[in-house]
Amino acid sequence: MTKNKRKIVYIANSFVPSKTANSIHVVKMCQAFADNGDEVFLFIPAYDEYKDYSDEYIYKYYGVKSNFKIIRFKHFHFKGGSVFDALNLVKILNKIKPDIVYGRFLLGCLMSSLIGYDTSFELHQPINKHSVLDRFAIGLLLKKVKRFFVISEALKNIISNEIKSKNNIEVIHDGADDLLKSFNTTIDTNEKLKIGYIGQLYRGRGIDIIINLAKLFPNLEFHIVGGYDKDVKFWQEKATKNVIFYGFVQPKEIIEISQKFDILLAPYQLETNTVDYMSPLKIFEYMSFKKAIIASDLPVLREILDETNSILVKCDDVHEWEEAIEKLQDKALRKALSAKSYTDFVNNYTWKQRAKNIIEKLKVKK
Repeated sequence: MTKNKRKIVYIANSFVPSKTANSIHVVKMCQAFADNGDEVFLFIPAYDEYKDYSDEYIYKYYGVKSNFKIIRFKHFHFKGGSVFDALNLVKILNKIKPDIVYGRFLLGCLMSSLIGYDTSFELHQPINKHSVLDRFAIGLLLKKVKRFFVISEALKNIISNEIKSKNNIEVIHDGADDLLKSFNTTIDTNEKLKIGYIGQLYRGRGIDIIINLAKLFPNLEFHIVGGYDKDVKFWQEKATKNVIFYGFVQPKEIIEISQKFDILLAPYQLETNTVDYMSPLKIFEYMSFKKAIIASDLPVLREILDETNSILVKCDDVHEWEEAIEKLQDKALRKALSAKSYTDFVNNYTWKQRAKNIIEKLKVKK
C-alpha cells in the first residue's frame, strides 16, 4: 500500500452483479473513491445466487476498473438475518482497519459505528419508508455516525422534518461516468431524428408518453433501451412500428448505444414512488452523453436541470412533449442544450467528483 493512502470500506447489501440502479451506484462509487487515490474495499453479502460470478466478471459487467477489492461477507437467508450479516462484518473490519467506512447497508454501517470506526451512511429515501427495525437503527446511527448523506435537497428537507434537525445531513447528488473522453462522437446525425429513452419500464416512468409520441411522429424513430422481458413485452403490444425495443443492456454498452440518438427523454410521472426526492441516475447519464434532453418539469429535477441545459415540460401533457420535439428539430438548439448539460455534468456530477465531495465534507486527511 502506498504511503498516505486512506483505506475506505464501502458496505452494501446490493445484488452484484444485477440490473438494479442500486448496484450500479455502489460499484461506480467504489471505482470513484479509488480514482481519487484511496485504497477501496467493497463489502457485499455472499448471496448464493451470485456466488459463481468472479470479481473479474463484475468489473467487466459494469465497465469499471479493477481498482478496488471485492470482499463477500456471510449472508443469512432467514428473516432478520441481516442482523447476523452485520455481525459478520466485525472480523473483516478489524482485519482491514479502515480510515473511513461508508455505505448503504444500514445495519452494517450501524455495526461499524458501534465498534468505533469513522462511519457515514447514505440515505436514498425518507426514514418513514424504512421498516420498523431499520427506523430504530437509523435512530441509533444518528447518534453515532459522522455524516448522513442524501441525494437531493428535497430529501434533506423531508428527513430534517422527520428528525427535527438538519445537523450532519449533507446533500450529494448522484452522478455518472464521463465516458465521452474515450469516444469519437458527434452531436447528432444528418438523418431523421432518433429519440431515445434509457432505463426501466416501470409504472411512473412515462413509457406511455413515449408510445403516444411515436404515434404523433410516425416518421421518427423512438428507441427504448432497458427493462425486464415482461415489461418489454407489455409495451411492445401497445407500440407502433417506429418504436424499437432493446431490452436490458449491460451498463458498459450504454454509452455506445446512446450515441445513436439525437434527443433523450426522461418522462417521469407523478406516480413514480420517489418523485418527491429522487436523484435519478438517468439524468446524469443523459447529461454525460451530450445529447439534447427533454424531461418532466418536476421540482426535484430542477435541482439539476433548467432551461439552459434541457427542455422541461409538464410531465403528463403529451402535447407539451410534442412541442418540445418540434423545437428540437432545430439542430442549433440541440447543440446548445447538449453542450451546456455536458459542461454542467463534467463540472459537477461525475462519480469521481462526487467521491471527492464526500471526502471533503468528511474532512478526513490522508
